[in-house]
Amino acid sequence: MRLPIQFRLATRDEFALLASLAGFDIVSITAGFTAEPYREGECRTAVWTLAPRGA
Repeated sequence: MRLPIQFRLATRDEFALLASLAGFDIVSITAGFTAEPYREGECRTAVWTLAPRGA
């Protein structure tokens, strides 16, 4: 079985818009797998926690 997966790098604003358009609210954005807040340009990895809108 083959699963066609495509990857795309997105800015914070682009991903936030995509999440919103898909019906999600942003719960948090952390730096990697730490509790530290994500800072654009300073952190290599962002972990986004999303929830269905209104949940």
